[in-house]
Amino acid sequence: MSYQQQPPQQQKHQQQQQLPPHSSDPEEELPRVLLALQTVYAPNVGGNNNNTTGGNGSPFDRRDVADRYLTSFQRTAVAWIVCDRLLSTTSTSPSSNINNEEDSTLSTQRQFFAAQTLHAKCLSDVYQLPPNSLPSLRDSLVNHFISHATDSVRAHIENRPANRPLVTRLAMTIAALAVQMSWHTCLNDISSNVLHQHPELGPAVLELFRSIPEEADSHRLVVSREEELWSYRDMLRNSSRIVLGLCEHAVQSSSSSSSSTNNNNSSTTLSFDVATTEAVLSCLQSWIRIVDMDPQLLEKTVLVPWVFELLGDSTNGGFELAVDVVVELLRTYPSHRRGNE
Repeated sequence: MSYQQQPPQQQKHQQQQQLPPHSSDPEEELPRVLLALQTVYAPNVGGNNNNTTGGNGSPFDRRDVADRYLTSFQRTAVAWIVCDRLLSTTSTSPSSNINNEEDSTLSTQRQFFAAQTLHAKCLSDVYQLPPNSLPSLRDSLVNHFISHATDSVRAHIENRPANRPLVTRLAMTIAALAVQMSWHTCLNDISSNVLHQHPELGPAVLELFRSIPEEADSHRLVVSREEELWSYRDMLRNSSRIVLGLCEHAVQSSSSSSSSTNNNNSSTTLSFDVATTEAVLSCLQSWIRIVDMDPQLLEKTVLVPWVFELLGDSTNGGFELAVDVVVELLRTYPSHRRGNE
């Protein structure tokens, strides 16, 4: 078959699809990423890839080009710094003709993109960073977690939507990094430095604790030394008592809060109780499913009777999750296995 030269118009069309080069300088890359994110998430852009939002002078005159640029950006080393800055900013729109509501939506999308990118990189791209930089990355992620989790609590009080997906993704990111840097004191450190100083973040911290074994068990996790991963998993088993204690404390505190304020503000109390109940159940299910906890610890905890109490009322907020926990208990600790009698 003879080679046929493409028409000039088709060649020009393909040239427009070439991605702009990435910069290793965060100061240069950040504005490009912001512009690409605006192109992808700009309001009133439908499924047609021919929609343009960047203008004649923009390198992202097509949505598909911006999307491919962001995908390739996620694999670069500069993404660590750029995404950290995206999580620190609230309104960094490169366009001044976007109203407040649209800018808020874009800000939410930008921050989730940043957390999603960092989560993926903490699973497999840690080799791009020098080992001595991991503690500062961890501290930055924890600060972002506290900031956005606090904003979610405030959003509930102010009756506005809370960005829970962002908090969840940040919890997953911290948990993934904890595996990579063999952060064996993560449970105690988070309890001391986050929960004790911000007790209102109880459900968010429980979500973080739920993510810790899940990220250590992720099929996407890439570690340089397999023996360190097994050592980390042994640490989780040996630290099960800490997690069970936190769950017990959360249940007792939630029950006490519900009893003392039920007559004054029942709707607010119910919401808080449901959030805590669901967080405890999700955390408990994760640890039972993944971590080979000593069955004697579960036998002594008040959590198992509490879970069965929840099964007595199908209208409560934690009924379905309580069912999942019981199923996981029966699957993980069958009665015919020695030690589970």
